[in-house]
Amino acid sequence: MSEPRDDSADEGDGEPTEPNAQLAALVQALAGGDPIDWQRAESEAGSEQEREQVRALAAISTVATFHRTWLALGGITGDLDEEEALDEEVPTHWGELEILERVGRGSFGDVYKAREPRLDRIVALKLIRASAKTPEREAETLREGRLLAKVRHPNVATVHGAAGADGRVGFWMEFLEGKNLAEILAEQGCFEPRAAAEVGIALCRALAAVHAQGIIHRDVKAQNVVRENDGRIVLTDFGVGRDATPEPGDEPSLSGTPLYLAPELFEGKPPSPATDLYALGVLLFYLATGEFPVTGSSFEELRAAHRDRKRRWLKELRKDLPGTFVAAVERALDRDPEKRVVGGVVGLERELGKFLGERLGRRRRIQKSSAAIAAGLVIAGGIFAFVERDQIATWVNLKYADRFHDSSQFQLAVSELEEAKRRSPELPDIYWRLMSCRSADGNYVGALEASREGVPLCQESRSWNCHMVRAWSALLRLDYNQALRSFTEAEKIGPDDEIRRQIILAQVNLGHPELAVQDAEALANAEEIGAASLFASTLSAADHYPKAMKALDALRERFPESELLHWVAGTVMIAAGDAMGAEKEFKAMVTQPDDPGDASNGRLLWAQALMFQSKFDEAKRVLLDSASMDTREKFDRNQAIRSILLAECYVRTGNPREASHVLSSIFDQEQIPTNLKLFRNAALVGLEAGDISLVERLATVVSLLEKEYSTDLSQSFDFELRGELASRMGDSEKAVELLELARSVRDDPQNALSMARVQIGRDRCDDALAYLDLVVSRRGLIVNDFYTPWTILNEAKELQKQCSTRK
Repeated sequence: MSEPRDDSADEGDGEPTEPNAQLAALVQALAGGDPIDWQRAESEAGSEQEREQVRALAAISTVATFHRTWLALGGITGDLDEEEALDEEVPTHWGELEILERVGRGSFGDVYKAREPRLDRIVALKLIRASAKTPEREAETLREGRLLAKVRHPNVATVHGAAGADGRVGFWMEFLEGKNLAEILAEQGCFEPRAAAEVGIALCRALAAVHAQGIIHRDVKAQNVVRENDGRIVLTDFGVGRDATPEPGDEPSLSGTPLYLAPELFEGKPPSPATDLYALGVLLFYLATGEFPVTGSSFEELRAAHRDRKRRWLKELRKDLPGTFVAAVERALDRDPEKRVVGGVVGLERELGKFLGERLGRRRRIQKSSAAIAAGLVIAGGIFAFVERDQIATWVNLKYADRFHDSSQFQLAVSELEEAKRRSPELPDIYWRLMSCRSADGNYVGALEASREGVPLCQESRSWNCHMVRAWSALLRLDYNQALRSFTEAEKIGPDDEIRRQIILAQVNLGHPELAVQDAEALANAEEIGAASLFASTLSAADHYPKAMKALDALRERFPESELLHWVAGTVMIAAGDAMGAEKEFKAMVTQPDDPGDASNGRLLWAQALMFQSKFDEAKRVLLDSASMDTREKFDRNQAIRSILLAECYVRTGNPREASHVLSSIFDQEQIPTNLKLFRNAALVGLEAGDISLVERLATVVSLLEKEYSTDLSQSFDFELRGELASRMGDSEKAVELLELARSVRDDPQNALSMARVQIGRDRCDDALAYLDLVVSRRGLIVNDFYTPWTILNEAKELQKQCSTRK
């Protein structure tokens, strides 16, 4: 950044005139990132020359406004032709995005408020200005987008995509509703230490995520941190960010906002995580005092101040600040980066958490009612009350995890839970959440790992959290009876909508949808869609389709933008016979970028809907497109389901050999309990492909799992597969015996279809039709089962036609 020239000093000798003082103040404010009223500054200028200088400073300002959610657009380097920029028309579209208005501008680019039509959501779009377009700037913009896209964290602005379209390069990201910290400070004054510490903890977590991806932010400051209207703290602006590992030949560069730069940067040292930590310390200093530890109106003055160790201290400016808070901030501002990085941002977060814990404990001592304290720390129905100072950070992680779980952003929730586990590995609270989020995201290997770690912590405990650990562990084994018992015990201690939701789902999986409907109706008006949607889903499972569609319409009115609504709507529609409508809903899930699990699940459901319509070639393309995502994101369950569906498509298109090859890939997956159902379904498709040896291998796995876990489901599947194999070997009597045993343990639609096949083979169509009618009558249950291929309904109808022809 070059120092602005004060031309008014050439007009004569003596003291500086008022306009000169004004310009010096503007430079100081701009260097520190303070908010500036540029219109007023221009109107107060004493001459046209001074007004031009004010406009020049305004042109490089990156002060955020109320809805600013873009990354920094320069403002430190580069030139801006002000008149050309202002005259440039606002485009109406860019690619598929509909541009609504321009909300920010910088040296080389503009930021627009835009709408993404497919998802009907508002985004912030950054585009290089046509007049400033160069290959280097285009590459830099895409680089900036890629930097942010590498980081997925609740306290870091989320980039949705980066591309080139209509002759311009840009990227789009979430549109944040709130104000930046500089604006809040200007409106409300200095932050109280507790509020500043809460901001600091959020930014420590953000920087930890950034640094974990090998990125250095390099411009942490008040203007680049937004507090959303719901209180969420978000780090933005990677405009000068760089990979932590420089490319060969890179020269150290002094980029960033001057008053936030670490001392070593002025000495020519390269940026590092320690320089980001220093900038965070400056920000906390600024929030608490409204001033900066080291000041100067130019780079040279700042360099000299750092060299001569001229700085101010927190206690000098605010004697009321608690010692723990002061110590944490001053450590981050240590001149020696080696001392500063002891513990890094994690260490600073721990110290700030310690301070918050002390404040919490002090409040506890003076509160008259312990119930009031508990209420102040209650999360998700009153479960957690961490008052130990070392656990405050864990409390924050769990709070964020619940928030992300409720919005179906399971990978973000898992990230928070992993951090909580690192701090407090002995808490059962963490492990049932990990089981829930990992299994919802398709990572059953990870879910099982959480089960193995969590269950031993609860051997003697009858606490609410331990009931939840046991319940989720049972769900992983598909032991719905045990899960129902454990969830019911938890509900007696601390009822909430999520527990009721799991009880309802267990009832559906046990084949009692009518019972589930009664309980689900009480949740129809729940505030969270996961609970509210159960009424429509259970009505569909119980084959009450007109009522289910009516309940679905009510959900559309209440949750028009919910991603989960696509899943619920699709299953209700396809069960009601609207396969094309369901296909449209599931296809919409694939376009959801907020959580990769939604796109993965959406592809499987979309393929199911296509297969239901006998569009097997289209289904194959959808499934093959999902392969790389499932492997990369470790969606273990989804990889196995995809293999089964793909094999079914190959069988239906006359390629049984390829079907066997695809099914064999399931053995490459870890044999986890939940794969019990997947191995059973794979074996049934293998029978369609005529690969008896493969089916025998799959059946052996089911038998081994049955001996280890011995649930109703495992026993039923074991009998069923042995019965199917006996039928293929020509022993129909033994087949009927084994299939009857399977039905006596669990009344399952797939088992009924197996029995119908055997009866048709015995030329007993009357008996077969009774079983086939049972399959068709359970279509609601079949469609609500994520594991089972819906084509069994088609097969049942085909067999019904065969029997009718024979008769």
